[in-house]
Amino acid sequence: MEKKIFITFILILFTLFITYNKIGLTKTRTASNAVLSNNIKIKDSTPIGIDSIKKLLNSKKYSNALKHTLLALDHSKQEKNLELSYKLNNIIGDIFREIRSYEKALSYYNKALI
Repeated sequence: MEKKIFITFILILFTLFITYNKIGLTKTRTASNAVLSNNIKIKDSTPIGIDSIKKLLNSKKYSNALKHTLLALDHSKQEKNLELSYKLNNIIGDIFREIRSYEKALSYYNKALI
């Protein structure tokens, strides 16, 4: 069973990598792309952004990274920003992968693919 999950995980990562590279090569920088690198203000919360979330993840502050990523994901769903939702679901998958919660990681990687 673990081997099956691992193989599925690798296939999803490979698919995400290919998809992400295709998106990056075909898109030009637009106003919606600028939001991905800028901070997002969520009511009654501190400003957060992809870059600061990735810094938390790299610092192994997984609970803070997850909290901020989930807030940003809610915001991206309200704004119907599919590209931002894709990236945030992928980051959440990375967080769960780092804490070895592979089934949850796969769930969020699948959401990113959708």
